[in-house]
This record gives sequence, structure tokens and C-alpha cells, in this order.
Amino acid sequence: MGLGHPGDAAPQPSCAQDVSFDTRADAHSALVTLVAGQTVALLCFSADFSGWPLQQSRFIRQLELWALHDPTRPAALRMLALDWSTAPLRFARFSAFRRDFAHRIECRQISET
Repeated sequence: MGLGHPGDAAPQPSCAQDVSFDTRADAHSALVTLVAGQTVALLCFSADFSGWPLQQSRFIRQLELWALHDPTRPAALRMLALDWSTAPLRFARFSAFRRDFAHRIECRQISET
């Protein structure tokens, strides 16, 4: 999926199939729709999430609504990246969401080995 880097994967429920998008806007719209659908677990992978809508208020609002939907749901947003070092500066809105909903989100760095 062309969200920014080859090999990036949009959050997908376990039964979903891979989908290709013609534009970044189409991919961003699909992400908003997926989050708005209250998927139980979101698994996101990217080199650095530079092509993702992590600074768009509409997407962050959907993440907030997703996180607030079921207070008994365990932390279920997992994001893996090769590099998180620039995320706080590039994605201030996402960084605030990450801080406020730390009990719902895991962001981990993976090695390139």
C-alpha cells in the first residue's frame, strides 16, 4: 500500500485482504473509515509513518473516539516503526494522542537486522 514507503501496511483486521489505493488521499480515507468502524485491534507498520495522516485532526479525532469506545478493551493499537525519532516534531497531534491514551497504544521501534 502506498502510504509513504514500500512495504507500509495499513491497519487491517485479521480477516481483511490487502488493498491497493490510487492516491494517498484514498488511503487516508480508508484509514479513517477503518478506525471509525471501531475495529478491536489496530496493527500498523511503517518505516517512519511519514506518509500517514498522523497530523490530520480528522484522523486523530477518530483515534480518540476509537480509544474511548470501550473502556474495558485492552490496549489494542500497536505501531511498529524503524524510526520514531522525528515523530514528536512531525506529528504533534499524534504525540498528544499518544500521551493522553498511553494505556491504549504501544509504539515500538524495530531493528533493521
